[in-house]
Amino acid sequence: MNDFLTDKKLEVQQGKRSQRLFDDYHAAAERMLAIVDGQTLLVRLTKPNNFFRKLYDWYEHGRSPGQKRKNGKSGPGATGYKGPWSRVTILNEIVRVRAFFGYARRHNFVTSNICYGAAFARPEKSELRKHRLAKGPRMFTPEQLRILLADTESRTTLHAMILLGLNCAFGNADIAKLPRTAVDLTKGMIVFPRPKTGVPRKIPLWPETIKALRKVDKSRPEPKSPDLAGRMFLTIAGGGYEGDGHSTAIVQKFSKLLSKHGFKRPGLGFYALRHTFATVASNCLDQAAVRAVMGHAQLMVDGQGQQDTMDHYIESFSEDRLLRAVNTVRDWLRGAKPAEGVADA
Repeated sequence: MNDFLTDKKLEVQQGKRSQRLFDDYHAAAERMLAIVDGQTLLVRLTKPNNFFRKLYDWYEHGRSPGQKRKNGKSGPGATGYKGPWSRVTILNEIVRVRAFFGYARRHNFVTSNICYGAAFARPEKSELRKHRLAKGPRMFTPEQLRILLADTESRTTLHAMILLGLNCAFGNADIAKLPRTAVDLTKGMIVFPRPKTGVPRKIPLWPETIKALRKVDKSRPEPKSPDLAGRMFLTIAGGGYEGDGHSTAIVQKFSKLLSKHGFKRPGLGFYALRHTFATVASNCLDQAAVRAVMGHAQLMVDGQGQQDTMDHYIESFSEDRLLRAVNTVRDWLRGAKPAEGVADA
């Protein structure tokens, strides 16, 4: 497991993987090691056994083997999460666990195939889609967004962050890493490759977003370390907004805002602003332009990536097409009639 985690950490340092993904792998490793030490684990898993069934049972009943009871013992009685894991959370964990043992097999730590059993079978894409649908739409209504924006009018930083989520389809990692040099408030444009994929992005800004970013820049505190000097967004103490991926200050602030207005529910968080952009902007009928704004390396169909060979040949998009995509969302938000779209060229 150490070799696997060391390789993944290197990929994070190289910008190939996110810190959040590494943290998820690390947590999964701790849960597995709480059952049996790593040296005997690989030997046992080459034969049918109940290891994966035991893991699954703990996940399903809201217990994590890495958590301990009050008496200091770990095991089936240990409480982990506040309730049973959702099916999607379990399926994501299965993918992570299988990644460990796939790595062990490829690197000859074991020479026989791993016996996962039925409990750890690879999840079907159709099952994941059904569970996503069961949660309800992962997007906001224009009425909800107008309430959130009105409430944060005096909260300069959060107001600007929400607008970037809607205008530019930015997630919290995009905002945390956004450099000041990428923002041209005179031209009303952000030129910033998506950190996750490295795909270039050139995004026209709404007048409201420009106004909000000017306020952020004017009230920006002194950075508490030289490496933060170029960041657009800093905390009151001059720190950065990057966290462990699960609980960054951006996510926490937005979550509290949703709770305040009774909007909070599973699947509806800061990243849902990006989903909202994708859903509404698609009405401009120029999916290539929408993907360009979002920094997608692949065409997304039903939540799954499909390679579009045209992406290899397209070097740039006209600003008119990009503007049409972002303004489709602005018109929807303001309640105006959407601009008439044009077919994807």
